[in-house]
Amino acid sequence: LHRSMRQLAFSALWLVSVHGMWKDHKSVESMWNNEKYSAQLDGKGNPTLYCSHHKAGTVLLAKLSRLLGPSCECDRTDNLRDPDKPCYNETSVVAYHCNPQSLVEYAQKIGSELALVHSVRDPFSMLISGYVYHTEEPVPESWLNEKRDLLSVGCQSNTSLHKCLKALPLEKGLVVQTLFAEHGLREMEEVYDMIENKTNSGINLCLESWAADWHGTATRFVDEVRLNDEEKRNKFFDLSEELKIDHNACSGYGSGGGLDTVMITPKIGGNSKTAMLSQTHLASFCDPNREKYKQILKHQLSEAQPDLFNWLMSLSEKLQCAPT
Repeated sequence: LHRSMRQLAFSALWLVSVHGMWKDHKSVESMWNNEKYSAQLDGKGNPTLYCSHHKAGTVLLAKLSRLLGPSCECDRTDNLRDPDKPCYNETSVVAYHCNPQSLVEYAQKIGSELALVHSVRDPFSMLISGYVYHTEEPVPESWLNEKRDLLSVGCQSNTSLHKCLKALPLEKGLVVQTLFAEHGLREMEEVYDMIENKTNSGINLCLESWAADWHGTATRFVDEVRLNDEEKRNKFFDLSEELKIDHNACSGYGSGGGLDTVMITPKIGGNSKTAMLSQTHLASFCDPNREKYKQILKHQLSEAQPDLFNWLMSLSEKLQCAPT
């Protein structure tokens, strides 16, 4: 019975992530506050900040946090500065966009007891993932249809990101996606450097490392959040296996499919992971052209934005997240 309930919970959480409800705090909160989605390990008792960046592992990080104890989800660590925003007084937080300065302020507020798990990803993989996601039909998240001034990234002044990308040929669209995502990528690098240089305590975990070495990466994760009880650690490993990234999830669709957060799905009733995906999501997340897109992007950037291209290459080398 308990296993069936756990499987049902993970299935529901996967549906939330696929349909882009992560930005809707109330929708997520109302679903996850339901008793069925309560933590499996009776809470860990340690203040923890799980933070990521768009297309760098937010869905996985949120799901893993729920295995340990209740966590408050917020759009950005900037929310932790504002007493009127959700999560201001919380000590276990999942932030989908990690801003360096507000992270430092939060860490100072909480003190040395704070554990920090920062999810990163190869920048070129993030950019291709973002382009595919932002051009999906129908749009996976409502903000993609919001009109904004996008002149600085090569679009019109009063248009939506989705409309702009769909109207452009692939080569130009990939460059626009890069310019749009640049700020978030630079934030990712700054937080990464803070942790690596010990300016701030915590760990950097590549999204790709979960596919390359699930148990080893999960061990680093539980060590950082100080889950020291052996019985609870073993239970976490068992439960987290249900979220395990499957390198072969796209094998039935076409060769060359890329790793993405939507591939982190539970096995329900023995069904294959890909069986749970709609054809629309299979077409985008298992697109066999992703490696080709990366090469096109690199070529376009090297000619049109050489400084930006060189920085992205250096960032990719620094992170050493094996591209998938």
